[in-house]
Amino acid sequence: MDGGSYDDIGVLDHSTNGIGVCGEVFDRDICYAAYLAGRVHIACDLEKPGGSFEIDHLLDPANKYLHHYFVESPDMKNVMV
Repeated sequence: MDGGSYDDIGVLDHSTNGIGVCGEVFDRDICYAAYLAGRVHIACDLEKPGGSFEIDHLLDPANKYLHHYFVESPDMKNVMV
């Protein structure tokens, strides 16, 4: 923050050598470690090893989905399954 007021912040932590805010979920099918609704600003690096997302199938959007999974790596590869 740029020296402004902290009155509108829900969670605030200033860590000098660790983790500022940590959330962990043991059953990922029913819970989120974090749920953010709204704009998100990240002022430094964001790290994540991979992920996935789902979109409607282009040819049958009412009945099918396309599932996309990815792993981040310095090597560029495409794998079709």
